[in-house]
Amino acid sequence: MTFTFKSADSFTERAGLFISLTGSTNSGKTFSAMRLARGIAGPTGKIAVLDTEGGRTLHLKDEFQFDANVMDPPFRPERFAQAAKAAEDAGYAALVIDSFSMEWVGIGGVLDWQAQEITRMAGDDYRKQERMKMASWIKPKGAHKAMVYSFLQRRIPIIFSIRGEESVKPGENPGDKPT
Repeated sequence: MTFTFKSADSFTERAGLFISLTGSTNSGKTFSAMRLARGIAGPTGKIAVLDTEGGRTLHLKDEFQFDANVMDPPFRPERFAQAAKAAEDAGYAALVIDSFSMEWVGIGGVLDWQAQEITRMAGDDYRKQERMKMASWIKPKGAHKAMVYSFLQRRIPIIFSIRGEESVKPGENPGDKPT
């Protein structure tokens, strides 16, 4: 096999830029994602939105021009990969995925899939479930990794809106002293 290298200046394809916006509910993730997408796409570039929250992004249709797909469950990783490829193939200048959290925590997402796998493998037998815990992650985690690798092949900028939850609140740690 022979490899040929050429000057980086000769490449004109878009870069596969990834941006993640994480925040709590009503923190402005969707609006910020749309502003970023418009900035990346330019004033006339086409923006695709993959909406996993029942069409919630559509409340911004008067402020931003975009095409939307309202995805229903199951929120399997391969569906997100397929959506990104479809947006790229259709020539969109940017893709917003709102909310990407559904891939992990949504109905049919990775956590739900793992729970289904452990039930399939062990039924209601708690001891068997404990033994099968690691094996129950094989298919969901494999699909998640395949999705990530698929994203790495995309040349469309993707903006991920992710719902974040506080895991530690200030002052809850016994070592913290209020000021």
